Amino acid sequence: MGEPDDEIAYWAVAKELADHAHTLERQAMAVSERLRRKEKVKEMDVLLLRSSAKHVAALTAILFPAGAAQGEV
Repeated sequence: MGEPDDEIAYWAVAKELADHAHTLERQAMAVSERLRRKEKVKEMDVLLLRSSAKHVAALTAILFPAGAAQGEV
């Protein structure tokens, strides 16, 4: 990762990962709160959680390819 373009790309992916992780956390907290209040959880909420989790996993694999290949991320 010595090239400036590589470093810029790395940090762009890292920022996107952080954004998706934050979104995932907010969505999980909202679902948790609904469950705590014994409210019905909408299917769309679950689908959004799954989608965000997949994005986080994919971006993590981009940033840490060796760990992803070994199942560590």
